[in-house]
Amino acid sequence: MNAAETIYELVKTLPEDQASLVLIFAQFVQQHSGPIQASLHESDRQPWPVLVAQLSGAWPDSPTAEELRASLGQDVAREVL
Repeated sequence: MNAAETIYELVKTLPEDQASLVLIFAQFVQQHSGPIQASLHESDRQPWPVLVAQLSGAWPDSPTAEELRASLGQDVAREVL
């Protein structure tokens, strides 16, 4: 059984409102059939770490890692096994 047949058999068992959601999703997938990255301009495609590094400081009111960890207390040494 191929994917379409499997989906059909599954959808037949669903209530109408859930089957309608599957239909909406399938139509969405059909409309956006190309790779998502294809819609990005070539200059906007960057590896994840580069993009994250460039966003550093983009939210000046965001707390630092030290501020977030301040209330957690100190780490304790693990028991040696």
